Amino acid sequence: QDDKLIAVMAGNQFYEVDTIKDLEIKYPGVITIIETFYANYKGEGKVKVLCYADRRVALNLLSQAF
Repeated sequence: QDDKLIAVMAGNQFYEVDTIKDLEIKYPGVITIIETFYANYKGEGKVKVLCYADRRVALNLLSQAF
């Protein structure tokens, strides 16, 4: 498993985005850009983007990493 967490600093334009749906509405195309990056950054076809999750899931994953 190779989860990725994306965080933004307070005050950043994305900081007020609470859900993936909000992100898609407020910033159309950003999800496509993120998915394209992660699907290709290790080489074409080496990474498969399975899903996106919310802040709660990210914090849970982060807490399990320690």
